[in-house]
Amino acid sequence: MDGFDLYALNLLPNSPLARSIAKGNLSPCPQQSEMGHFYRLGHEVLADHGWQSISTSHWRRTTRECNLYNLLVKSGANCLAFGAGGFLGDVSFRLASDLDVYFEAVKEGRKPLGFMMRSLQGYDFLKELKSQMEVGLLDVARLERVLADHRIDAPRHVRPLINQWQTCGLLELTNGWAQLTTTGRVWQTTMTQNLLQWIRQNVRPAA
Repeated sequence: MDGFDLYALNLLPNSPLARSIAKGNLSPCPQQSEMGHFYRLGHEVLADHGWQSISTSHWRRTTRECNLYNLLVKSGANCLAFGAGGFLGDVSFRLASDLDVYFEAVKEGRKPLGFMMRSLQGYDFLKELKSQMEVGLLDVARLERVLADHRIDAPRHVRPLINQWQTCGLLELTNGWAQLTTTGRVWQTTMTQNLLQWIRQNVRPAA
């Protein structure tokens, strides 16, 4: 293998995997409380075997694995989605995940979209934030300077959240950079969503 992914799987009802587990052909999925343990174990095994971490959920053994989709779509690159989420201009979208809904839309000549959302105008730095969190290294000093340009009091609104994450062992702050710990990498997606939501709550009145 050239690439390896490690993240919590959403077990979809009535999927082949769910049916195999229900029949006893496969072991049940780990409980949510065990996910961190399995992630840390996988992280250590991959490191011991020389695999390079290229994001919080992707590793590579050779340069054939580039993780282009996950990194580029979070940075706002245009991406036509055929099975997941995509991005065009300032609009992000996701295809319908229900196959019946998907096929019915196609049969009727409609785009099988699950949702569409327009980005806040003038806040492209949020895309950079997402791509940095994807690789587990956030430039907090730059983020605070950009937020100041948007009249957001970062030391008051954002720095307490970053400091709380450091206290909880989710990241380590050094010279204005926040590097996610192994625990932080487990929770990266949730942390990113919370940070974006926290910032948007403060930029919407100005926008």
